[in-house]
Amino acid sequence: MKMFRYLIIFLLPLLINASVKTGVEFKYERDTLNLLSIKPYVSFDTSGFSVIFQPNLKFMDTSLPPKNLFKNIVGMNMQTGYISYENSLFFAGAGKRTIRWGEGVSPLLLSGYLPVNNITYGLKYKNIKMTCAYLLLDRMYTTQNDVVGDTSTVKYYFSRFISAHKIEFLIKKTKLALSEVALIYYKNGEHLPIQFLNPLNVMYVLQWNDPDEGNTIPTNLFWDLSLEQQIKNHSLYMELLIDDFQYDNPPGDMNEPNHLAFTAGDSFDISGFDITLEYSLATRWVYGLYAPAGRYTAYGFPLGTEEGNDFDRVYLNINRRIGNYSVYFKGFYKRKGEGTLDKMWPSGGGFREEEFPNDNFLSGNVKYYICPKIGFGYVTKTIGLNIEGGDLCQIEVDNTITVYSILRIDFYLIID
Repeated sequence: MKMFRYLIIFLLPLLINASVKTGVEFKYERDTLNLLSIKPYVSFDTSGFSVIFQPNLKFMDTSLPPKNLFKNIVGMNMQTGYISYENSLFFAGAGKRTIRWGEGVSPLLLSGYLPVNNITYGLKYKNIKMTCAYLLLDRMYTTQNDVVGDTSTVKYYFSRFISAHKIEFLIKKTKLALSEVALIYYKNGEHLPIQFLNPLNVMYVLQWNDPDEGNTIPTNLFWDLSLEQQIKNHSLYMELLIDDFQYDNPPGDMNEPNHLAFTAGDSFDISGFDITLEYSLATRWVYGLYAPAGRYTAYGFPLGTEEGNDFDRVYLNINRRIGNYSVYFKGFYKRKGEGTLDKMWPSGGGFREEEFPNDNFLSGNVKYYICPKIGFGYVTKTIGLNIEGGDLCQIEVDNTITVYSILRIDFYLIID
C-alpha cells in the first residue's frame, strides 16, 4: 500500500502537467485482400516521458497479423503500447511498437512492417548517437536443423530474440550509420545468452569464437551500413545489408554465395513537386538460415524489407502539395524470383547435403509486377484523409497478365 502511495506521489506532478491526446485511425485496403482496421489511441506526454496506447481491431479478411479472434472475420492485437523517456543526452523505451532502422521506402534491416515487443535505449552527444534494441520474437517448434536430409523426428521449442546496436555520425550534411544485429535462438531449458545483451560486444566475434560444432548459442548475424547525404535540394541515401559475408574466394565446398540486399535513392524538389526515386534488390538467400528458428521473421512475416528476398524493384513517388491538400502519383516496377524466406536451404547445419544453386538472384520462374497508383490527401492538425487507387499487374512467364484493382483509404482524427 505504501509503495502504491509513493507511486501516486511521483506520478501526480507528471500527470498534472501532461499533454493528453486521444484519437482514432481508420484504414481500408483492397487489393488481393479486403481489410478494415480501426485503431483508437491515447497518448500522454510530460517532462520527457511519453506513453502511447493503441489497440488494433481488424475486420473482414484477417489473414495478415494480428491474430484472428473469430474465424477469419475479426482480429485484434496491440498495435502500440509503449512508454519512453528522452532528454538531450539519453533516451529509453519499452513496450510494443514498430521499429524502422535503415533507409528508403521499406528499410532493409527493420522495415517497421510488424509491431514487436522491444526495449530500446541509447545516448546522444553532439554529432554521435548510439542505440541498442532488444526485440522479443515469437517462439517456434522445429526440428534441430530442418534442412535437406535431416531425418530428426524430435521437435524442439525455440525461444527467439534479437539483439541490435547502432552508431550514427552526423557530420554537417552527412549521416552515416553502422549497425550489427544478431537473431539468437535457443532451445527450451537452455539459459538466456546474456552476453548478447552487452551493448559493447562485437557480436560477430562471439559467433566466430563459438563454432557451429556443438554450438549452444546459434545466431543469424547481420551487418548494415546506411548513408544519407544532403546536396542542395537533394537527399541521397543508400543502405547495404550483409547477411553472412563469405570469406572464401572462390567459394568453398558448398558454393555458398554472399547474401546481400541493397537500396539507393534520391528525394528532391523540382518546382514544388516532391519526388522520390529508389532502387532496391535482395539476393535469394538473404534473411534465411538452414534452421527455421534463425530466419529473420516474426510470426512468419519479414522483419526486413516487406518484399522479402530474391527481388529487385524501382520505385517512384511524385507529390504536389498545395496548402493542406496534396495530389500524388506513385508506383513501382518489380521483378520477383521464386525465393522465399522459408525456403529450405540446400545445405547447412554443419554438414553438406548439396551445393547452393547458381541462380542466387532472381531464381526460377521470374514474375514481373507493375503497380501505378494515384492519390489525394488532406491534412490539418486534427484531421487527416488519404485516398489512393490504382492497379497491380502481375505478368507471368508465359505473358499471362493478372490485374488486381487497389483502393486504400486512411483517415485519422486527433482530439486534444
